Parts: sequence; C-alpha cells; structure tokens
Amino acid sequence: DCQRRYLAQFVQHRNRYTGSRYMDDPAVIAFEVINEPRYPSDTPDRLVTEYINALVGAVKEAGCTKPVFYNCSGGRMEAAGASEILDGVTLGWYPTGLVNGMMLKENQLFKVDDFPDFRNPAIAGKAKMVYEFDAADVHGSYMYPAIARAFRSGGAQIINQFQYDPLCIAATNKNWQTHCLNLLYTPGKAVSFAVAAEAFRETPRLRRWGAYPDSCRFGECRVS
Repeated sequence: DCQRRYLAQFVQHRNRYTGSRYMDDPAVIAFEVINEPRYPSDTPDRLVTEYINALVGAVKEAGCTKPVFYNCSGGRMEAAGASEILDGVTLGWYPTGLVNGMMLKENQLFKVDDFPDFRNPAIAGKAKMVYEFDAADVHGSYMYPAIARAFRSGGAQIINQFQYDPLCIAATNKNWQTHCLNLLYTPGKAVSFAVAAEAFRETPRLRRWGAYPDSCRFGECRVS
C-alpha cells in the first residue's frame, strides 16, 4: 500500500516550474515502477505478478495514460509477461563490467555482438526499454555504436545511457568514476554517442549481424 500510494502521488505531482503534472509532461515518455527489485529465491512468479499488477495498477488508476514498465534486471520475465496490464519491461547492460578500478585499454568489441535477453518468449508482447547501460571504464570512442547495434538485435526500442556527470566534476566523474561521457572532457566519446543514436534509429530491430569481427559492419555504420 505504501508503494502504491507513493506511485500515485508521484505521477500526479505538479512540477512547480512548468505547472505540469509528471503524468502530463510531454518530456516524460514512460514510467518504471521500481528499480532493480529483488525477491527471496522461493517467491513464486504468481506473487511477483500480483506485485507488478499492484504497482502498475496504482499508476494507471491515478489517471496516467503513459506506458508503464517493470524492471527485470533480477529476472522474473515470466512473471512480468503474465501481467496483462503491464506495458513493457526494462533491462540494463554493462558488457565490460562495472567499477573495474582502471581504464580498459584492450579491444572490447567482441563482448557486444548481441543482446538476446529481450528475445525471451515470455515478454514477446511487451515493449522493451534499456534503463541504463555503458561501456564502463573504456575511454575509447568505438563502443557506443556497437552497443546500439546489439540492443537493436535484441529488439530494444528505447535505450538510456547511465550518466550523472555534472560539469564541476566531469573531468573524473568522482560520483561514478567508472562512467565518463562529457562533451567537454571526452569529445570523441560524445561524438560516438551521437553516432550511436543515429545507428540505433537506422538499424532494424531483431536483425543479427554475426560474431566479431563481422558484427563491426552493419548498415551504413562501421566500428573499429
């Protein structure tokens, strides 16, 4: 009940600067009802589906008409797929690991041939969004277009990169030193990210491009 009440209040909260409620704001495309949920191992999918329905129902009963997503980073895709009122699922990906504590200078392209998780038949009827990703600790500018291609091969429709990088600490991003993407300090990576956005838009969903190095050539894009 606490979570349901919070979600209902959240989507109805009015932005003091724009005057819009979050659920009416044109800049908000969707809502994810919970981030990275975890359950005891003996929790049956039936109960997880009931939980998902309770959270999603609270958002929709508040009058929200935007798509509502559930985070499947902890698995439970079967439970999410069984929810008839859930619009979509979210997943994240860190193919190079996270917080390695050093810069990864070796070629990492062989790690991003494909992203098959979204092709799970249990969620075939759900929209698919990536809630966070990065080529963590890779300072080179070659990874983002390849990751975009892998996500499209898996069937992703929207992808969001993890970045909390205020300008005052952007040289090192001490909040999350494993991430570093900023137009001022990593302009090559910023351009790569823009290229990746175009590659994502132009690459067909669910088409696979083979294993590395064949996957380095897809559509009009080349990575090296």
